[in-house]
Amino acid sequence: MKAYVDSLRTIRSVLNDFCRNHQLSLGDDVALEASKKLIALCTESEQTAAQMLAYVEQWYRLIC
Repeated sequence: MKAYVDSLRTIRSVLNDFCRNHQLSLGDDVALEASKKLIALCTESEQTAAQMLAYVEQWYRLIC
């Protein structure tokens, strides 16, 4: 259970950083899609916060 809670905290922290970097609110469509990407990434394998942020930043560059 602790690992699950830690993953959620990490996802939220990374999402906050991502939104801050791109001046998005958590309710923006892009932020919601980024959160889905982060959740999927965490279910596939363990990632550090830096790896997760790099992943969504790369995804964001592809969609812009």
